[in-house]
Amino acid sequence: MLACVLFGVAGCAGQPAAAPAVAPSTLPMEALGAAVSQVSATRSPVLAAVDGVQQGAAAVDATDRICVTGQGVAARTTQQSGAAATLRARAALTNLPRLLASYQAALAELSIASRPLEGTARLAVMAVVRDGRAEATSVATFGAVAAQAWTRYDALDADTATWITRAVTPWYRDDGEAAAAYAVLVGGSRAGLEQARQALGTASSAVREPVAAQASTLRRADAALASLRSPS
Repeated sequence: MLACVLFGVAGCAGQPAAAPAVAPSTLPMEALGAAVSQVSATRSPVLAAVDGVQQGAAAVDATDRICVTGQGVAARTTQQSGAAATLRARAALTNLPRLLASYQAALAELSIASRPLEGTARLAVMAVVRDGRAEATSVATFGAVAAQAWTRYDALDADTATWITRAVTPWYRDDGEAAAAYAVLVGGSRAGLEQARQALGTASSAVREPVAAQASTLRRADAALASLRSPS
């Protein structure tokens, strides 16, 4: 978004755009534009990682809900459908600290690059830095909670896979017997799993406000920086 303001809409659409004339007082705009682009490029993977963890947890939970009913074939179908999301969640948890470090570094560069700005434009860019750092802190907290919770999800994923293999063999005479067997299999870990679910849900809720705040701040900064471009 901000990069579109600095470099022109046509350039952001993938078409070549003439370099806008920039007043001397706003130089060096090239450094600012590069910093803005880097913030955008590093923020998106962070948010995608958060979303990936949430989707992976939802996929494991969906399989668990079917297993509880004792329907082995349906559970297998649900688990297969969610397998990719589960793998993405594991990768997201592994990558999140690195992605956050890149985002925080980009925010620091933006802070430095904004020094030539004055007035409303500088305030708007510094608000992006401020709210971005708050967003990154919130995501880091989410990541820590999710990493701890995911040990429970990994265990549940393994248990559901074991039960599904048995249920479709079939080991059990009917869905009722299969459901009872599943209850025994996961019974010892159910309390810990529920705690993990609650913790992850709370962390997911907590991260929404800082993410929304940064999105709004970016939109306001777009408007504030629009005046730095002269008509082409």
